[in-house]
Amino acid sequence: MVSDGSGKIAVSAVTATEIGYLDGVTSAIQTQINTTNTNVADNSSRIAATVTETTAVEARRVANIAGAVSTITTGNLTASRAVVSDGSGKVAASAVTATELGYVDGVTSAIQTQIDSKQATITGAATTIDDTNLTASRAVVSDGSGKVAVSVVTSTEIGYLDGVSSAIQTQLNTKAPLAGATFTGQVNMSDDLVVTGNLTVNGETTTVNSENKVIQDRFIMLANAVSGAPSADVGIFFNRGTSGNAALYYDESVKFFTLSETRDPDSNVAISPTGAANLAVGQFTAASVKYNGADLNTAITDNRSGAVSTVYKDNLTASRAVVSDGSGKIAISAVTSTEIGYLDGVTSAIQTQINTTNTNLADNSSRVAATVTETTAVEARRVANIAGAVSTITTGNLTASRAVVSDGSGKVAISAVTSTEVGHLDGVTSAIQTQINSKQATITGAATTIDDADLTASRAVVSDGSGKIAISAVTATEIGHLDGVSSAIQTQIDSKAALAGATFSGAIQLNAAFVQGVNDAGYDFKLFGDTTGSFLLWDTSADTLGTTGNAKIDITKDKLFIGGTAVTTTAAEVNLLDAITRGSIIYGNGSGASARLAAGGADKILTSDGTDISWEDPAGGAEIRGYTTATTLAAAPGSTNSDLGNLTDTSLDAFDVRVTPSYDLMEPVGSVISVDCGAF
Repeated sequence: MVSDGSGKIAVSAVTATEIGYLDGVTSAIQTQINTTNTNVADNSSRIAATVTETTAVEARRVANIAGAVSTITTGNLTASRAVVSDGSGKVAASAVTATELGYVDGVTSAIQTQIDSKQATITGAATTIDDTNLTASRAVVSDGSGKVAVSVVTSTEIGYLDGVSSAIQTQLNTKAPLAGATFTGQVNMSDDLVVTGNLTVNGETTTVNSENKVIQDRFIMLANAVSGAPSADVGIFFNRGTSGNAALYYDESVKFFTLSETRDPDSNVAISPTGAANLAVGQFTAASVKYNGADLNTAITDNRSGAVSTVYKDNLTASRAVVSDGSGKIAISAVTSTEIGYLDGVTSAIQTQINTTNTNLADNSSRVAATVTETTAVEARRVANIAGAVSTITTGNLTASRAVVSDGSGKVAISAVTSTEVGHLDGVTSAIQTQINSKQATITGAATTIDDADLTASRAVVSDGSGKIAISAVTATEIGHLDGVSSAIQTQIDSKAALAGATFSGAIQLNAAFVQGVNDAGYDFKLFGDTTGSFLLWDTSADTLGTTGNAKIDITKDKLFIGGTAVTTTAAEVNLLDAITRGSIIYGNGSGASARLAAGGADKILTSDGTDISWEDPAGGAEIRGYTTATTLAAAPGSTNSDLGNLTDTSLDAFDVRVTPSYDLMEPVGSVISVDCGAF
């Protein structure tokens, strides 16, 4: 067994038989094997190399040297020159130095053809960018000398011109500055208008249909109005469509927080669960946990004993062989699962195999010693027969397909130039350096992106992220809208009001209609005062204009209309209604203004002198009191009979008053009658 990558106990591919071969091993297996392999490889390579070298040297020594190499078998070439064949076909040094020939390294095609295809010297606007990049990501302009240059405008900033449809300054001049503006057209608002302050919602239910809610409060209070001993459940419902609701709540009946499924509506104050809801958490911490009434920790402790007690809660070190420790418990060893995996395939005792290998090594050592002695003698004879430049190539081949030069000692050597690259010299008609000097230096600056391809027509030019010339998405027409701009565009834009919502820091004047919202879809509108919590609120949900805090509405006399008619009363006159007392009367006084007449004294009557009214004693000193009998009244005023109605009906009189006995007040003018006023 081993511990796996997660520190868990696992089985390896090594069989019990294979691991049994470890019996008898006296030291680290890998160290022994590495030492053995090193010795075997060293001896084998020595024997093979020595035999091969001895045979080759002897063959070269006895061979006759002839051909092109005959000019360099006993003498060196001129140092550091390119090697050519002379008029006799023999190896010779040319006037081309090894350094000059090295310049051919990297050539990929005919040199003359490449030279002929190069750009003539640039003398125009691009001279500032033929070997130097522009500052990255800037708009490109022509400088005072007509050369390509960068401006302080970034490519990101000029990208904002994309989509501009007319002169920018003209458009900016029609916008509203945030510091205060005078609007000459209609202003529409399709969103909430917020000045500042708190939002207070009074009512039974608040419905919010937004998709996401961001709340700054660290705590949310539910059932804030509860006082005294609690009796109702408190929590949160989760709508699950046709599957009813899920609820997280404090169950007041059992004093537990509960997760459940329920069919209760959100108006209930007590939850009737239809089932317990599941809970998935990353870590669960509790003072105690019970399962089916039993303490879970006790149940777990009772089930761990024996060898497993060392691993029931902690992982083993990953990827190690598993052993039993001095107490018979599961433990890990220093052997990794990778190392123990090397036992897979072992067919017999490992130490026995290692010992046999070491015996074979001792026999090979004596053979190597004899071969080395013979090789040394042969090499001495070979060296004596070869000298000169060719000495560097008598025992080994040159690197294939390279130009040959003489090295610093005049010996034959290869250069970094390939034979293909040397072939590119074919067709050169004059000194290469002279031709190169007459050509334009390779364009390495910002113009590299336009040296052989045109830009997209009619676009603004910028420097890209690498400082190269590039086109932007802004068209020539759009950049033409910059004509007439008189100051920094962003500064002007920052001082303008966004249609999506803005906070104005100065006065705003509207010279046309102000419309907030649309028909059937309004938005609340608040006007705040300097006093905290004081504002006027147009509440769209109630279609009501109201005041909050110390806010007031002050309307000039004659400026309030009801049904098209001006209300001409004054605040003082309206306030008389607030000051009215029991028995008092509001009337017009001698100044034509409203006034309050206090209640009269006992037994007083309201009289008029034809102009004003007042409380006076009754004429003739008569008293009028409720439920008084045999009161004598003067005849009704006037010159004709007064008919107060037939009060002889014993049920209800003309005033819907039940009377007993009844009276007939049908009397001629000027008569004196006695009545029982209790009938009234």
